[in-house]
Amino acid sequence: MDQTNYQQWWQLHLRVARGDSLSPDEQSSYYAGRRELEREERLLETEQARQAREYLAALEAKHADLERRRQQVDAEITRLEAQLEDPTRQYLGVGD
Repeated sequence: MDQTNYQQWWQLHLRVARGDSLSPDEQSSYYAGRRELEREERLLETEQARQAREYLAALEAKHADLERRRQQVDAEITRLEAQLEDPTRQYLGVGD
C-alpha cells in the first residue's frame, strides 16, 4: 500500500478505533485496506523467514568448515606430538 492510500486508510482506522460509524463505501475501503496490509505483513514475514533460513544455512556451512579445520589442526598436533622426544613430551604433559 502506498503512503497516500495508507494515510487515507489510517484515518478510517482511527474512526473505527474510536467507535465511529463508517459509510458503506468507507467500510469497504477500510476492510479492503486492512486485508491489503495483512497480506503485506504475511509477505514480509515469509521474506524474513526465507532470509533467516538462508542465514542459518550459511552458518551451518561455516560451522562445517570450522569443524573440518579443527580436525585438521588436531591431526597436525597429534603428528607433531608423536615426533617429540620423551623429556619434552613429559615437560609438556603430552600423552598424560
